[in-house]
Amino acid sequence: MDKDNKTKMIIIITTIILLISVIVIGIILYISNKKKDKEFDVTFKQLYVTEYNLIHLVDNYFYENGQDEKYIIDVTKQKEVLVNNFNYEKIYNTNNGNYILYNNDNNSFTCYLFDGEKIEELYHIDNKSLLPLLITKEEKTYIFGFYAITDDGLQLYNLYSNDFKVIPNITSIIVTDEEYFIVENKDHRYGVIKNDGTTIINPLYLNVEITDDRKFILKNNKNLYGILDDKQNPVMTFKYSYITKEEDYYLIAQNDKLSLYDNDLNTIIDSKMNYNVANPTDNLELIKFNNNIYIINNKDEGLKEYKYNYHTMYIVNNKKIKEEINENDVFYDGKNIYYIDKNKLNIINQKNEKKQLKVDNRVINAVQKANGLYELTYIKDKENTFKRYYNEQLEELTFENEIIYIKEKALGYIENDKNNEAFKIVDESNNLIKDIKGKQIYLYSDYLIVDNAIYKIIIK
Repeated sequence: MDKDNKTKMIIIITTIILLISVIVIGIILYISNKKKDKEFDVTFKQLYVTEYNLIHLVDNYFYENGQDEKYIIDVTKQKEVLVNNFNYEKIYNTNNGNYILYNNDNNSFTCYLFDGEKIEELYHIDNKSLLPLLITKEEKTYIFGFYAITDDGLQLYNLYSNDFKVIPNITSIIVTDEEYFIVENKDHRYGVIKNDGTTIINPLYLNVEITDDRKFILKNNKNLYGILDDKQNPVMTFKYSYITKEEDYYLIAQNDKLSLYDNDLNTIIDSKMNYNVANPTDNLELIKFNNNIYIINNKDEGLKEYKYNYHTMYIVNNKKIKEEINENDVFYDGKNIYYIDKNKLNIINQKNEKKQLKVDNRVINAVQKANGLYELTYIKDKENTFKRYYNEQLEELTFENEIIYIKEKALGYIENDKNNEAFKIVDESNNLIKDIKGKQIYLYSDYLIVDNAIYKIIIK
């Protein structure tokens, strides 16, 4: 083979190798992109099936309402607890890991204890209806007692027995703390009692706020605010237009000026922020975020023709007001600060980076979900709202129905079709990943009731 032919052969072989390489690289990229298109898999794992109706109770427990026998089902342990001759109205967590169920039936009250293994009746009271004393911690509601308002006053019941104490002349109770309750008398004056019925602050005040360090912010008959401790000793005298505590800070208004104090009532910002003294019931809001303190004045001024009035937001850093912003509204979800200014939603993240999204003034809430998706709630009319979704690049995502399930990159909604329903899991591009169909579908966290079966949604 002469030299020219050898050169041609080398060129041909080299070209073939390059073509094969390009094809192989293309195939690899295609497979890689296909994998990216489907970033997760979904399994609907059947945990339990029956011929009877199923009702979700709480956490991983369900109630099977059989014709002859009734069961509480623990779907994690695949365990059934027989509970015949048992009716319940509500079920709540206790702070020791058990559950309290109760029933007001025909003006009689029955309380049950469920420990996950068995259910037992704690007590029964004839001719009485009781209401629960509840507190919410970390998005879970706990029960720690019962109460009734009678002609004799407030009756406080122990959670595990029918022992009770009467506090006379009380017409309502407000539970904001597990140890201290705000009570109201027939003259619409407020005070504070302990959970054992002991009076801490007599009901003499127009307003009461209990702080996390057991101080009591009070408004007297002259519409002036002050602070007492749990021994009724004065901490701040009654001379202020408004006092509230947010996070570890006190916001205190006198006349038309607002001051910021720390948890020990040391001054941080003294009378340098404006306060609408003409409307003192407006709530102030304080958010600690990115080493800044955000203070929003007149947060709950309300809607006028579905458009928010302007508020003032002060950004405080190192005991100085760093910035003052007039905005429409402010939202906070633990990850971002959102504020609307001139039809733009400003989003400030934990790195202090800012994004902007054009919106209108009908936005009433903004939150970033665990998968990075932004969910904005809009007012539709006086009684209805609707939601819109945006990815992290603030591109609007369109779905056929309202999203009711979000986990990682999975988004779920229920679709109705004549007499049937379908629960569909889609990705951010609305590509269907998995669905399950039935006549009736209910979603509870990661569990689905589909007709007479219980499924768990597993995302991989």
